[in-house]
Amino acid sequence: MILLAIKKIFARVASEVLYYLGHWISFPMHWFDWCWIYPTYNCLMCWSSDIQDWAGNNKPWEKINEQD
Repeated sequence: MILLAIKKIFARVASEVLYYLGHWISFPMHWFDWCWIYPTYNCLMCWSSDIQDWAGNNKPWEKINEQD
């Protein structure tokens, strides 16, 4: 139980850090049209999402409820 809590806390912090790093990298990408920085941005966002899914957290990426 304690290891699960540690896993969730670690994943929450890591996914938030990666998410906001990607967010900050996106600014020069948009402002200065630096398309060469996109692979770094994409990796950070994908890693953030992967870590969140691994731990079963719901932040910073929230699940969208699909309505039929």
